[in-house]
Amino acid sequence: MAQERAKQVASHTQEDVYEIPVIFHIVHSGDAVGQGNNISREQVIAQMIVLNQDFRRTNPDADDTPSLFKSVATDTKIQFKLAQRDVNGEIMEEPGIHRYEDRARDTWSHSEIQQVLKPTTIWDPNKYLNIWVVPLSNSNDFGYAQFPEQSGLSGVKPLPTDTPETDGVYVNVLNLGSNYTSVGTGFRLTFNYDRGRTLTHEVGHWLGLRHIWGDGGCGQDDFCEDTPTAGRNHDGLGDCSFPGPNTCSSDPRPDMFQNYMDYTNDVCMNLFTQDQKARMRIVLQNSPRRKEVLANANLVLKARQTQTLANTTQLFPNPGLNYTQLQINNELQGEVVVSITDLRGVVLQKNGITKVNKRLQFDLPIQSLPKGIYIVTIQMKHGSIRKRLVKK
Repeated sequence: MAQERAKQVASHTQEDVYEIPVIFHIVHSGDAVGQGNNISREQVIAQMIVLNQDFRRTNPDADDTPSLFKSVATDTKIQFKLAQRDVNGEIMEEPGIHRYEDRARDTWSHSEIQQVLKPTTIWDPNKYLNIWVVPLSNSNDFGYAQFPEQSGLSGVKPLPTDTPETDGVYVNVLNLGSNYTSVGTGFRLTFNYDRGRTLTHEVGHWLGLRHIWGDGGCGQDDFCEDTPTAGRNHDGLGDCSFPGPNTCSSDPRPDMFQNYMDYTNDVCMNLFTQDQKARMRIVLQNSPRRKEVLANANLVLKARQTQTLANTTQLFPNPGLNYTQLQINNELQGEVVVSITDLRGVVLQKNGITKVNKRLQFDLPIQSLPKGIYIVTIQMKHGSIRKRLVKK
């Protein structure tokens, strides 16, 4: 039932491209930028290239998908962008990157990340996909993602310890980035896991995907009909030859070890399927914080506030007689300067107000203005708009 619902919704929204703002929290203990665990911006850019290629099926190795699976391999029409604005609405000097220094620890355990690091450093999960890049104390731990809530899909249930304050993904610093993009090579990455597929895998979990073997034997399900039943993971598989293992005799298809939701070496991974796409899009449409991240994307992706103001501001009533009310309904905060000018550009009124809540209502007295047409300019720190006002 959940799969059918996912397919139906996907068929109606397949042309929509969802944009997700990303903030990378680079965790280090005092390294200079670009040194040690305080990785360079170029390494983050390399990772973003891979993440978007994998989710949009523009990955250079897409042609390596076996012909048996090419009919289900798909562009998820989900893409990721580095946040342009921080939690205060200010333009970031280093878009999408927050560098966090903690000299008390050289490495972090899972419990320390969940209980200390995330609650201390998380940016509003209603606006950002938070990704922590962390030196992990367990070298066998590549990363972890928090499952979504209330998606309406089967097989997705967060752990009791998962809260809004821990929402997001963390990745071992040795697995974040790629040595196989146009950005270059030489990044300090784990051999065989140096193509950026760890984050692709973990973001798949953040969007509601299970491992292709269902985290069990042949009787377990990943809730995607177009991924063959698998009895186990293929951890460390480096021979990408097709066909590979078939671990479940109940399914004549070989295991889809090429799927991003397996554990194979990065070089063997190259696809998401149509059912996986449907599940991820259902999550983005329904799950708390996931759907808000989409709705609020323009607030943190736009370098200017102009478009947000234009879409969320009105004058009412308009035409007006004694007054018109400026109504703004968005997440922007700060000083708002409102000016009324005539058609010659002469300023007739000017007011300054501070917006601290989502909704602002401010009455503009116009009873002393002659009948006619005026221009109302609404100015904030990084953008402005103009509205036409008619005085009756």
